[in-house]
Amino acid sequence: MVKVGVSGFGLIGCLVTRAALNSGKIDIVTINDPFIDLNYMVYMLQYDSTHGKFHRTVKAENGKLVINGKSTSIFQERDPANIKRGDAGAEYVVQPGPTRQRALRLSRAVIHSDSKGNAMSWELCIVATLLAVLATQFLMNMR
Repeated sequence: MVKVGVSGFGLIGCLVTRAALNSGKIDIVTINDPFIDLNYMVYMLQYDSTHGKFHRTVKAENGKLVINGKSTSIFQERDPANIKRGDAGAEYVVQPGPTRQRALRLSRAVIHSDSKGNAMSWELCIVATLLAVLATQFLMNMR
């Protein structure tokens, strides 16, 4: 199973997380969003006006998001350098940004790293961003 961190839990980040969990092939190990409270993350995952109710147990427990008994580390960092995704086992980071410029800016900030904390190339950062878009498109096509 691929271990992934999600950077940003807005509309797209939430949909990427849902798609990853539904695939059974991706393990979401970290989520970072400095603007969304953990309890609201629970609500966002449980209820979606477009895609419906999420049919898994979701709760906040000890500062983590717990989905079907599996804990996901939550960060609320504005500075990507403070996020220890490698410690949580993240092999890749998905940046579901709304624009190409934002994805490029964030990739230059070296927030994308492997499980040892080494920076990934900008090409892999763009691939991670494209995966986020494709996952969202896949969810929309399932309707």
